[in-house]
Amino acid sequence: MYAWLDSAVPRLNREYLEAKPFPHIVLHGLLDPQKIQTLVQEFPEESNGKWWKYENILEKKLARNDLHHLPVSIRNVIHEFQEHRFVTLIEKITGIPALIVDHTLNGAGLHQIVRGGKLDVHADYNFHPITGLDRRVNVLLYLNPDWKPGWNGSLELWNRDMTECVKSISPELNTIVIFGTTDQAFHGHPDPLQCPPGQSRKSIALYYYTNGRPSHERSLPHSTVFKRRPQDPLTEEHEELRRARARKRIGDST
Repeated sequence: MYAWLDSAVPRLNREYLEAKPFPHIVLHGLLDPQKIQTLVQEFPEESNGKWWKYENILEKKLARNDLHHLPVSIRNVIHEFQEHRFVTLIEKITGIPALIVDHTLNGAGLHQIVRGGKLDVHADYNFHPITGLDRRVNVLLYLNPDWKPGWNGSLELWNRDMTECVKSISPELNTIVIFGTTDQAFHGHPDPLQCPPGQSRKSIALYYYTNGRPSHERSLPHSTVFKRRPQDPLTEEHEELRRARARKRIGDST
C-alpha cells in the first residue's frame, strides 16, 4: 500500500486540491483483499455490542468507538490508520501539516446505517470537545461488498449554496474517501437506504486534527451543522432540530 501511495503523492495532492466542490480524493482497492474480507466478516451487527443510536428526522444511524471491545481485525486497521507513516501520507496528500491523531475516536470508529436509515447533508463539528483541537481531515473506509446503486447510500458532496450535488461516491467495498473538514464541506447520504433487510451500510471513520487552522477557515465551535437540500422539507420542526443539532449531538446508547 505505502509504496504505491508514496510514488503517487504529487498526483494525489493535485487531485485532492483541485477536486470539486471541496478538496477530496477517492481511492479504490487500497487495502489487501484478504484483510478487507476479514473486516467485513467481523464487523459487528446491529445487535452486537453497544451502539450510539442517532434517530431523528435528520439522521438515523449507529456509531460506536469502544475500541477495546471491537474485533482484533478492526482494531488493527484503526491502529494502522493512526500510525505515523499513514498520517504522514495524509499530510502530503492534503497539504495539511502536523496532523494529530484522536485516540478517543470522538464521533469516529464504526458507523452503520440499516434499511431506512440516512444522514442528511451537513458540515461536521469543527472542534474536539475535549482537547479543543481543530478538526481538519476525515478518512472513511467503506466495507460494503456488492453494493447496488438502487439501495441509495452514496456519499453526496454538495456545493456551498446547497443548490447542487456535485459528486456522488458509492460506498463500495475497499473504497477510501479523504476530505477536508471545513464549515463548507457539505456532505451526507440523505435518502433513506433501500438495501434488503439484513444488509447495512458499513464504514470505518478516522478524524485528524491540528492545533489551530488557517484564519479564513476559523469559526466559533459548533457541533454538526445540517443543511437543507432544495427538495427537503421546510418546516419549523426541521429548522429547530438543525439549530439544536449544531449545539450538541442528539442520541442515546443502545
